[in-house]
Amino acid sequence: MRLDPRDAGRHIHELEQLKKMDEYAFTRADYVIFPCEEAEEPYFNSWAEYGVIRRKTKLRYIPTGIQGCAPTLSRQVVRDQLGIPQDAFVMCYVGRHNQIKGYDRLVAQIPKILDKYGAWMLAAGKQGPLYPPRHERWIEVGWTDDPHSLVSASDLFILPNRETFFDLVMLEVLSLGIPILASRSGGNRFFEKFRSRGISLFEDDRGLARAIGEFASMGDGDRVNASRDNIRLFNSEFTCSKFATRYCRLIDEINGEALL
Repeated sequence: MRLDPRDAGRHIHELEQLKKMDEYAFTRADYVIFPCEEAEEPYFNSWAEYGVIRRKTKLRYIPTGIQGCAPTLSRQVVRDQLGIPQDAFVMCYVGRHNQIKGYDRLVAQIPKILDKYGAWMLAAGKQGPLYPPRHERWIEVGWTDDPHSLVSASDLFILPNRETFFDLVMLEVLSLGIPILASRSGGNRFFEKFRSRGISLFEDDRGLARAIGEFASMGDGDRVNASRDNIRLFNSEFTCSKFATRYCRLIDEINGEALL
């Protein structure tokens, strides 16, 4: 858990308890399972003692899997309901509106991009502590029980988190076949090795704006290829079945080590 520095003082006692809980778990466990090595990054960045407590020999890595997602409403219906032209370039964000999730990056950069490309921004999630800019093509849906329809109505999903473990929304969007632009942080970096044309990572705000411009300028054929790459990647690596196979294999390996 990482808080905005402005909030840390108000939650100092809770943070200390969380550290004690983590230390207890890490020191007493025989094995510690992460989805990937990159997912350890937030621990290193927010917990000074992690490098001392961490034991490499205990660590094992298994990428997570999920059930594939599907929209309940079509792209055309969602756009009609929200007043978005069918041929518009639409970006989407779903998540908490705070700094750690990178919502402030969107507020700072997206309005200029909307003006430059005539694009639209579609955001879901409860507002606060950060709030959206005033722009006629920035739509805030608020909390929703159908985020997959919103994502499927977009052309690009943005995952701008400043710190991340292994965000399941990445897998959800992959399964929907929507191109993803994500920050080069934590578990997001794990996806770089797959070289999907539907996944791009950015370093900073300038990189975010540049990458959005590249997606906005894509031809229809390139967008179709990016979508197919993401669906293919999800089906080959991140389904529940793939996860179960990896998990059973790891348990067998651990049992084998215990017998030595």
